[in-house]
Amino acid sequence: MEEYGKNYPYTDDYMIFDEKKYRYILTAKYVLDSTGINLTTRLNAKGSANAQSAVNGFLDRISVLTYKYIDAHSINTQLRNHIIAICPSARPILQEAMLAQALYVLTNGDLSLSADKEKRALWFDETARITLCKLSEYGLTQKFDDYVYVKNYERKKRAYRIKMERNM
Repeated sequence: MEEYGKNYPYTDDYMIFDEKKYRYILTAKYVLDSTGINLTTRLNAKGSANAQSAVNGFLDRISVLTYKYIDAHSINTQLRNHIIAICPSARPILQEAMLAQALYVLTNGDLSLSADKEKRALWFDETARITLCKLSEYGLTQKFDDYVYVKNYERKKRAYRIKMERNM
């Protein structure tokens, strides 16, 4: 699939597509350009032997957490992975959600690893969650599909009730 001469999925300065993992991963450059946070400096506070590995590991973890959240709300994860990989308009949604999750993890730590059940329940950022709701236009989230179904059902039921009242 192409948009402005780019083949999807594709890698640029802000997000890479890992063919083996079949998912997008943010780059440190995107985090720096978007937030001013230098991940190498921020994550290398303890003087890691390989600062780049720490950054790559952090960004991969953000990707895992974001895709994990999407998976939990998806109808068909293989189809969803493919659509996110090739759909030009899904890419910036994912990029924005991963940035929000990165900021959340930098601020609060990776709560998905917490031993405290209450903290673990707060593992995913609300801003990222709201951003990912935009993926629902591709039918990628069951939660949204259920919501739309219920709303449409309620609307039809209300219309039917009004129609019946007019006929009386």
